[in-house]
Amino acid sequence: MRQLTVGPSGADVIGVDGNAVQTALDAVAFAGGGSVHLLAGEYILQDAVRLHSNIRLSGVPGKTVLRMGPSAWSALAVDADIGEMQITPADPSPFRVGMGVCLRDAEKPRVMSNAPLTVIRITDGTLDTNDYITHDFCAEREGTVVSYHPLVWVRGAHNVEISNLVLDGQPEDPHGLQAIRSSTLCLERCESVRVERVHTRRCQGDGICCITSRRISIEECEAEGNVEYGIHLGSHSPECRVSGCRIHHNGADGLYLCWGVRRGEFTGNSIHHNGHIKIRSGISIGHKDTDNLISGNHIFRNFKHGIAFREKTGANGAHRNVLRENTIEDNGSAGSPGCGIYISGITHDILLERNIVRPTPGQKKHQQNALYLAAGVSRVQMRGNEMSGQAGAAVVDESGSTENDLQAF
Repeated sequence: MRQLTVGPSGADVIGVDGNAVQTALDAVAFAGGGSVHLLAGEYILQDAVRLHSNIRLSGVPGKTVLRMGPSAWSALAVDADIGEMQITPADPSPFRVGMGVCLRDAEKPRVMSNAPLTVIRITDGTLDTNDYITHDFCAEREGTVVSYHPLVWVRGAHNVEISNLVLDGQPEDPHGLQAIRSSTLCLERCESVRVERVHTRRCQGDGICCITSRRISIEECEAEGNVEYGIHLGSHSPECRVSGCRIHHNGADGLYLCWGVRRGEFTGNSIHHNGHIKIRSGISIGHKDTDNLISGNHIFRNFKHGIAFREKTGANGAHRNVLRENTIEDNGSAGSPGCGIYISGITHDILLERNIVRPTPGQKKHQQNALYLAAGVSRVQMRGNEMSGQAGAAVVDESGSTENDLQAF
C-alpha cells in the first residue's frame, strides 16, 4: 500500500492547494490504496478533493486546515440543460479552470450543492465541465452558476478513513451564494467510512453530510458555526455511529437524522447552542428513523427542543428508538419555548430510560416541559428518569393513547 505526504516543503508532493492533495490521492488510488498525510499548513481549495476506496487521509491535529478558495458566481446567459457538459455564464471573468461549480435556479436551489462539476476548459466565455449536468437550470428563473463545493467529497467508495483535519467552509465573499447549501465533508453512497477528529466549521450548509451510506462512523469530531445542520445523516443511511462529538452553534439542528436512519448509535456527544438561525433543536429524528440508540449525550441550550421527533404518518414514523442516560438541560429560547423531549405523532414504541431532564440553576426556564407527547403517540415507556424543575408540567401527554407507561419517572 502506497504512502505519500503533501505539504509546503519536505513532502513527497510539494504544494498547499487542492491540486497537490488530489495528485497524491489519485496516485495512491492508482497503486491500489494506501495513505495520504497532509503536513501542517493551510490548503486553499478551488474544488472538492475526492477520495477513492481503500484510502486514509490524515493531517496534523489542529494544524492541517483545508479552506474554501475564492468564490465566483454569475447569472446564466443561457439555460444549462440536463445532459449538457457546458455552462454559459453572463460574466465568465471570475471563473478559472479547475474550479468546482454548482448550478441553481429559483425552482431548484440546492440539487447540486453537494455534487460539484469541475471546470476543465473555458472557451469564448463557455465553461466546459468534467461531467454531465444532472438537472435543467433556467436563466429566466434566476439561473446561477456558483463556485461552491464540499471541501472533501467521497462518493461511491468503501474502506475510507479521514482524520485530524480542520475543514473551514467560509467563503471569502458570500454574495451570490443565496440558497446554496453544501457541506464541508460529504459522504455519498459510501460504505465503511471512519471519520475521526475532524473539525468542520462555517459552511454555507452542513458540517458533515452523509447521503445513502452504510456503516459510517463519526467519532471525536467537532461541527460548529455551520449555517444549517452540524451533522446530517439521511437518504437511507443505516448502521451509522456518531460518538464523542461536539456539535454546537449551528444554525439549524445539531444532529439531524433525516430519512431512513436505522440501527444507528448516537452516544456520548455534547450538543448545544444549535438552531439560532432556523430555531431548531439539539437532535431531530423523524422519517423512517427506527431502531436507534441515543445514549449518554449532553444536550443543552438549543433554541427549540433538546430532542424532537418530527410528525410523520404511522408507516413512516420514528419507531422503536431508545433514549437512555442523556442529560437534557435548558433548551428553548425567549421567542420559542421548548421541551426537553418532544415527540410528535404518529410515533410509537419509544423507551426513555434513566434520562435527566432539568433546568440548571441561574438559567431562565425556557424549557417548558421535560416530555411532551403530541396526538397520535403511543407505547412510550419511562424507566428511572429524573424530570424536575421545568417551567411547566414535567410531562404533558396529549397523545390520547392508553398504552403509554409514564409512571416510572
